[in-house]
Amino acid sequence: MNSNAKALLPLLVLVLAGSAGCRQERRFEGEKTDWFGWARGREAGEVSEGDTGPPRIAGNVFEVWVFTSGPEQEALEQAWSYLDELLPAQVKDWKTLNRNGLRCGIGRSEDWPLVKAALEESMTTTSRENPPLQISVGHMSSAILISDDFQKDRTLFYYDRAGRLRGEDGPSKLELVLGSPGRTGQGRVRVVFSPRVVEPPSPLRGAAERSVSGKSVARELENLSIVADLGLDEFALVGPTASDLPKSLIGSQLFVRWEDGERHTNLVLVKPVAEVPVVEDREGGEDG
Repeated sequence: MNSNAKALLPLLVLVLAGSAGCRQERRFEGEKTDWFGWARGREAGEVSEGDTGPPRIAGNVFEVWVFTSGPEQEALEQAWSYLDELLPAQVKDWKTLNRNGLRCGIGRSEDWPLVKAALEESMTTTSRENPPLQISVGHMSSAILISDDFQKDRTLFYYDRAGRLRGEDGPSKLELVLGSPGRTGQGRVRVVFSPRVVEPPSPLRGAAERSVSGKSVARELENLSIVADLGLDEFALVGPTASDLPKSLIGSQLFVRWEDGERHTNLVLVKPVAEVPVVEDREGGEDG
């Protein structure tokens, strides 16, 4: 395969926010769950009658869960239908991500009961028995969310913005990494999901490049990064597209695995953690 097959593609970043888009109409009228620490019966950050304290804001930490769904793909697709899968400024960029088998949806706290029910119907475990991963806002040190095993002869394909199919093969493994460069306007927290190819050291590479990750070299595919700007009562769900993906495509290799002929899907869910506001007393001091 020629050298162009390994060239990084033009930067393609999909910026998502929870303020626009099209989602399925909600029909859930029951009591809201307390999952994620969202208060029962009211929205996160919402001030109830008699509550004189300042509203909560997104703090300096966000939480991450990694789920694996069962084979019930119809129920899994129902979960996605309650989320906003937003278009970036360039529709072409959005189509490129989808063509590569990648998707991201934004939900609000009131969406979670419906999403959770659909995930559970698809045999997805949504238990909080294990503590979630916590990552600090403003730290771009990458946390590895999904990682497969090294393959001696992996074939990997992805599409560039011009619709050209690019490919590379050789020993490597794939990872999905997550970081947070900081905040955006209105107190939102920005998180960045990036696919990464990890390759063993090569004698053709310089010593400095070989030492980047010790025994291997990590290369982020920034052209396929997904950027989500989240408010306090919002969450992002990242996973593969619904269509039957070629097994060599980046989205399939990152998120899909097969067992006994049945498709199982990895999903990543991220939400900001509320920051407890500092309350000043009447003397102007801080109530510690």
